[in-house]
Amino acid sequence: MNYLIGWISTIAATSLIRSFMMLNMLKDIADNGYKLNTKKMHENAISLSSGDDTASDKIVDYIPLVNMMSSFADYTSYLCNREDILTALYQLNTFEEMTKEEKEEYNKKHNAISVIKLYSNEAVRKQNEYKERELQYSLEKIHQMHIMEDYMKYFETYERSLEEYEKDKAVRLSDDDEYLEEKLKEYRFIDLKEDGKIYYTIDDDKSIYGLDDFRVVYIEGKYKTNEVTFNERKAGYFLSVVDNDFYNENSADKVNIIRK
Repeated sequence: MNYLIGWISTIAATSLIRSFMMLNMLKDIADNGYKLNTKKMHENAISLSSGDDTASDKIVDYIPLVNMMSSFADYTSYLCNREDILTALYQLNTFEEMTKEEKEEYNKKHNAISVIKLYSNEAVRKQNEYKERELQYSLEKIHQMHIMEDYMKYFETYERSLEEYEKDKAVRLSDDDEYLEEKLKEYRFIDLKEDGKIYYTIDDDKSIYGLDDFRVVYIEGKYKTNEVTFNERKAGYFLSVVDNDFYNENSADKVNIIRK
């Protein structure tokens, strides 16, 4: 029983020594205005060490007295070679600069508690960012499912509907495109006067086209330009047919624009 207690005590002491060493290292890094990127640190540790070495280190941690001597040796080695170790870690790109807010908070007190608080806050921030990404992904999927319902009413299968939706997104131009005006010159358009214009393209550049061939390229004016829906495509197609028929009867010039 005493041996078991002694063995557990050496394991606990080993973990404590290694924790102090890590905390000391993190504080040295923080004192210079940086944080340790644990992900890159882990990646470098895997690439620089073999599987056998890692297994050996783990075994040593459970050998009484040897584990404590090993952890003391590591801690002493760090204290004696602090500058070289930190320089090596910096060259491996495992450091990232603190934000302005983090520096201001840390500079209030340069101590271990501030270091722990720094990494705790970062862990919370990353967790919140992860939850936000998960929520955004879920909302996008739900939104896409609603859009797919309209596509499936026409194309019936989910595979075909998704294919058409992706094609509609691929052809869409955005306000952020620096060459937008030049690109729009290549497309037909429906002039809605004060409501702007709807630019569109026809698959295979057909002179007689159906809804399957029609795609909205850009919507000018009060409409959202980044949203892609099948209802928008149906409305644009209907307007293009009406527009084409009207100007076929009233303006030869407009026909040339529509059919260019």
